[in-house]
Amino acid sequence: MSSLPHLLTPYTEDIAYAAGARPATSSVEFIAQLGRASYNLGQVAGIAGADSLDTAATLIAEAGDDSHNDHTALLTRATRHLKRLPDMVAEYRELV
Repeated sequence: MSSLPHLLTPYTEDIAYAAGARPATSSVEFIAQLGRASYNLGQVAGIAGADSLDTAATLIAEAGDDSHNDHTALLTRATRHLKRLPDMVAEYRELV
C-alpha cells in the first residue's frame, strides 16, 4: 500500500502539523508522521491519549501487509484511534 487510503486523508493536516512536516501522500509517510506526532503530542506536550496514534500506525501498517485480506476493517479500526486527534492537535497548538 503506497498511496494514502481515502479513510486516512481527513487526518493528514493534523498529523503533519503535530509531526512538523508536510502532509503525507503515502501510507509509509503517514505511518512515520504518526510516530513523530505521537512523540510530540505525548512526550513533549504531555497530551493524554497520544499513544493511540502508535496503535493507529500499527493497524495501518498491518493493513498494508499483503497477508491481511481485510484492509478496510484494519483502516477503520485505525481511524477509531484517530478520532481524538483534532482535539489533541488543538491543545498542542495552544501550547506551541
